[in-house]
Amino acid sequence: MGSDELRSSSEASRGAPDAEGTVLVVDDDPFLLRLLEIELEAAGYRVRVANDGARALELAVEVLPDLVLVDVMMPTMDGLELTRRLRQDPRTASARVMILSARGQAADRSLGFEVGADEYVVKPFETPLLIDRIRDLLR
Repeated sequence: MGSDELRSSSEASRGAPDAEGTVLVVDDDPFLLRLLEIELEAAGYRVRVANDGARALELAVEVLPDLVLVDVMMPTMDGLELTRRLRQDPRTASARVMILSARGQAADRSLGFEVGADEYVVKPFETPLLIDRIRDLLR
């Protein structure tokens, strides 16, 4: 890889200067976490990541993201509890929350919306469609 490629790669990891917003991605699957980080940065978002709900809550208060993309099933604090806490804290209450979950039953989706999610996406998902939904939420 040449120095220009390294510079481009490094600049991409910081997010584009005219980024469309900050997204906090929360998932305990390191592969999915990295995939979403790469795809969202390529789409022009500043991205922060956390692999559990407790760390995500700390980051959310620090970064004040525009959107939190959160898995439901995680250690320490699950995504539903994280969503509840984000909504209860005045500093993070206005952030959009999109739940990503393998649980796709109507009751699961209903519970996600009940705790304060703005959107609920069932895994597996198509990344371009997910990014479209994120853009819609942030408009």
